[in-house]
Amino acid sequence: MLKNTFIISLLLLLNPFLAQGLNEKVNLESLSVNFQSSLSDQNSMLASNDGPESTKLNQSAVDSAKQLISKIELWQEPDFTLSQQLIEIVTRNKLKDYYEEASKSYFSGLSGNFFDTEIKESLYKELAYLEPIIGAKERKKLDELVSNSDPEIFRYLTQFWENKSLSPSDDYNERLLEHWERVNYVSENFNTNQREKFDDRGEIYLRFGDPVKKRNGYLMYNPAFASFILSTRMQDGRGGESSPVESSNNTTSYLNTLYRVREYHQYPAYEIWLYEDLSTSEDRVIYLFGNNFGGQEMELKRSVDDFIPSAAYSMTNRNIAGNMSIGQSISGGAGGSDDNSNSEESRERERTSLAFESNQDVGQSEVVSPAVVLQLMYYRQLASLDIFFSSQYDQMMNRYMDVSTPMSRSLARQFQQTNTAKLLTIQAKAPEENSSNSNFIYDLAPDAYSYQFYDSDNNPYYRVYFTGKSEEAITFDGLKKGSGLGSISPSNYELIHTVRSMTGEIDISHSVTKESEIAELQSENTFSNYIDVPTTLADNTIKVYSELHRKLGEEETNIDQNSTLKTSLVGAGSSKVDIEPTEAKEDLFSSDIIVGYHRGGDESFTDFLVSHDRIIPRGKNLIIYYEAYNIPLDTDGYYRYNLTSKISKDRNFLGKLFQFRKDNENSITINNASESSRFTQLLEIQSAEFVEGEYILEIELSNPNSEEVLHRKEIKLTIEQ
Repeated sequence: MLKNTFIISLLLLLNPFLAQGLNEKVNLESLSVNFQSSLSDQNSMLASNDGPESTKLNQSAVDSAKQLISKIELWQEPDFTLSQQLIEIVTRNKLKDYYEEASKSYFSGLSGNFFDTEIKESLYKELAYLEPIIGAKERKKLDELVSNSDPEIFRYLTQFWENKSLSPSDDYNERLLEHWERVNYVSENFNTNQREKFDDRGEIYLRFGDPVKKRNGYLMYNPAFASFILSTRMQDGRGGESSPVESSNNTTSYLNTLYRVREYHQYPAYEIWLYEDLSTSEDRVIYLFGNNFGGQEMELKRSVDDFIPSAAYSMTNRNIAGNMSIGQSISGGAGGSDDNSNSEESRERERTSLAFESNQDVGQSEVVSPAVVLQLMYYRQLASLDIFFSSQYDQMMNRYMDVSTPMSRSLARQFQQTNTAKLLTIQAKAPEENSSNSNFIYDLAPDAYSYQFYDSDNNPYYRVYFTGKSEEAITFDGLKKGSGLGSISPSNYELIHTVRSMTGEIDISHSVTKESEIAELQSENTFSNYIDVPTTLADNTIKVYSELHRKLGEEETNIDQNSTLKTSLVGAGSSKVDIEPTEAKEDLFSSDIIVGYHRGGDESFTDFLVSHDRIIPRGKNLIIYYEAYNIPLDTDGYYRYNLTSKISKDRNFLGKLFQFRKDNENSITINNASESSRFTQLLEIQSAEFVEGEYILEIELSNPNSEEVLHRKEIKLTIEQ
């Protein structure tokens, strides 16, 4: 009778709970349909803007832009507020015909030193949208410049955007226009945060633009999956050989945990962005946003586990089936007595009740945290989006389903820490910002090589050579335009190299640009194709840029319709070169040595190929170029010195010790005289008969009278087939 009464009571307890779970799916499906319907309505409204009303709005924007341009042309003092208003209107309405004017006016507005209340507000607004890129600490320092009316803020913004440009050879800054397109998109779509101009999605969008893949929705509750997960580790009281007391305790613990899982699920709204090509690794960079209560305002989450309330991770009595007096009721109730209290059955009931109250395992059940169930449930729903979520789900599931290993009470926290660490590690590989414009052009990042020389005042400067992929970029552009390989003409393209000497990340001290039509693509590696860059001893980095432009057709617009790039820009890229300028010496010394060889043909002696990697093809003679400074003055009024060049095999330790053979060596001494204390020399050294291997080139500059060696340099070479 007792057993039957317990089963009837259990069914009455379980029935409404299961009924509630079955209704959840129906209600949430309706919610999902309504949500998608709302999105469709919004899209329909956006699509309707393509009609006459949209044309009126666009014309109004054009009129506003023209009025601002007229004011800017007439201003007596640069007014950054007008410049900012122009670039905002132009980019919000995608008025491509005015992009170049907006870029020019923006930098013109930064050229003055005038401050008033409106200009300060415009600068604060500018910095608010820059903060995701420069960081809160940097923004705070710049806010102080604005509040103190320090014109240094204008210089900072000018140099900041100049260093972001892909094409520094002209005044148009495509990265600035792209940034303001993002600003307008953020203002219209991510302004749900009432305390700030945009929520966390806006911050990521300003840094990286559109993700390659996006998913949003609600994390749903799956009662069948929750029951399956719990039944793997917990006894639900049905079947088995357990006693009635054990079965009742197991059932109570199981139902209590299942109820807590449902209670902690809050139908959180989520939005996931996936970016490619933000890091050198193969992993996509993932950003997860959400609202734990299903609202529209989204915040950045460290992991999916953040959607689970912290209370669900707790292993306190709230989440573990506590004493529900089942054992006491069976034994006659609290405070009661039993004539058979000394019987074996009574003692067994007492032990079972005490074990249950102390939260120890009863029967064969384990204690399961509600958070574990929700973690597996949520990651399972996202597993199809990216391998990151599927791999995390598999790892957690494998660990949980391994019933041969007792489950740790802190397993949910372990999962949370692991998942969070992995996602943050992936995000840490992303740069501070990224331009989407690079997706529309060929990557023309040059390999740059610098050689140190000295001017007439013995101030150091750098001779910078470029090697790039302009031939590949031209072919890429021709095929993209639908041209055949035979119709692609290099003469329709212009290659532009720019070098900037920098004392810091944005502190430009010098800029040099060289333009040339591409008549012969291989000429990029010749000795005469370089840029001289003046520098100071404080410089430690030079930045080199390559741009490839195509001559536009008559019907082509200046600005590309799918980006903020100039239509003529086919390829672009930049790279940095670390340098260590050294002071000139008082005695005789030389520049860096440039080595190379003749390609073979009708080229002049001075037009040789520079071998920046110092690899000389076998059968070619070695060409070296250097400059000598502070040459000693002889008694006859000429500046004289001796040059001794020696090329020998780079031997191992035993070879240097015994030197059995001295073939493949060449040594020559030349007496040089000049009317100046500076001397340049281009010298050919016989090396065509040398075998393959590693060699050392030694250059010695000495006094012709005393034969004292005043300067010596040594470089390693390789001769290969």
